[in-house]
Amino acid sequence: MTKKRPYKKLFLVLGLLLVVMMNIPAVAAEDTIYSVTEAHEYTILPGTEEWRALDGAIEKRAACNVTAEEVSSMTTEALIETVINYPLLVDMFAYDTIAEGIEAVDQYFPGLKELLGRSDAMYYLQSYIEQYSLSERNNNIEYIYADSLIHILSLSDERTAPLKPQRSEPTTPNGSSLETYYNRTWSDWGTTYSAQSTFYTLYQNVYNVTALAGIDPQYNCHSYAFYKTTGNHYCIQDPAPYFADGSYYMTSAAPGRKITYVANGYHNHSGIVNSVGSTLSTTYIRSKWGCNGLFYHSITECPFYSASVTYNYWALS
Repeated sequence: MTKKRPYKKLFLVLGLLLVVMMNIPAVAAEDTIYSVTEAHEYTILPGTEEWRALDGAIEKRAACNVTAEEVSSMTTEALIETVINYPLLVDMFAYDTIAEGIEAVDQYFPGLKELLGRSDAMYYLQSYIEQYSLSERNNNIEYIYADSLIHILSLSDERTAPLKPQRSEPTTPNGSSLETYYNRTWSDWGTTYSAQSTFYTLYQNVYNVTALAGIDPQYNCHSYAFYKTTGNHYCIQDPAPYFADGSYYMTSAAPGRKITYVANGYHNHSGIVNSVGSTLSTTYIRSKWGCNGLFYHSITECPFYSASVTYNYWALS
């Protein structure tokens, strides 16, 4: 009779343990290095009198400031709550591409890139959205944010970039060609009608703005300012040809003139001057925010304003 070998049982137990461990998220063990297990608590929130008293985007960002040291010390679960609850996260969706929006928000909120850089972010975000039933998901901003972040994580860098533009109509007044998109759709923007409808309401709660027209994926800020204010089906990637060929010349602010926000040498937003005050915060413009709505607001009361941005005014030659 052959003796039973006890180590066979040990190998079986170890094998089963290995199988279990392989089904744990690959970086779950990393949670032990994070000392902060609670999400950041924002004390001043949109909709309150304290928030409404804040003057412009810079004061709003300061009121909900989170440091890079804090977010880098958070567990991924706490970081997700911190990002999703961030009062200005909606800024990310005001730009022509998600990549541009992420870069812009990263200038004043380190939590977004910290989360997108975590290798276990997808796992915990998927766990996060599972708490919402199907009936709870419509127009729920927390769910929309989490679902959008999952979508971003699933995309390659190439797919977060804009579609390849076409050189076609419209042209500048002096006949130079422009890089444009025609009849852009919600899908082309990487978003949905439902999400943008929710953001449309949220922008009016976060910023002191007046809505002039609803959401529309077919035209953007540059096209609205320099091409057509109504019946517009084009997005213009960059208004620089209008200035390079002399169609417009740089001047001072005056009603009806165009304004461009310039960051790092790039025109990241355009609008039309409505009225001129003694300061940027008392000068009002009309501008289209990405594929979202058309808003009336002061120069400082929008996602595109920052201390490092310069402002140029343009008149038709």
